[in-house]
Amino acid sequence: MKQQRTRTPANLEALALGFVVQVQGSWTEAAVMGWGAELTRRGLAPTEHELTTVLTQAQERFFQGPAHLFLCMGRPCHRRQKFDVSEQALRQNLDESGLLLSTTECQGPCKQAPVATLRVGQRSTMFAQFAQEADWQAVRGFAQ
Repeated sequence: MKQQRTRTPANLEALALGFVVQVQGSWTEAAVMGWGAELTRRGLAPTEHELTTVLTQAQERFFQGPAHLFLCMGRPCHRRQKFDVSEQALRQNLDESGLLLSTTECQGPCKQAPVATLRVGQRSTMFAQFAQEADWQAVRGFAQ
């Protein structure tokens, strides 16, 4: 009997965080099944335990801190960003403000790329189509 091996992506955490951001921290079983089907279409096969674990961790991260900015680094968003996305540049001026910043994989509305989501308390809002450095500075300034 041949043992089946799962293929789990190294960026499963970023994929899960993108999903959790998209559903604003809570999801239905149907939503998870749809996300799991999308992972399967991509050729990924995490186990049910891996999915549960990574979603729980992503949910904890989503609600971390009083305010949190999530920048999508999925393929359409990353391709359209015309600003410095190095860790140092992204975190510039954020450390003093206390605003948390996390990068994710796809948050959903790829036609609006690039996108970012700001969560303050229990509420979230999405910013879209900010491709230039000045646009990113405006989003970051608003979030602070």
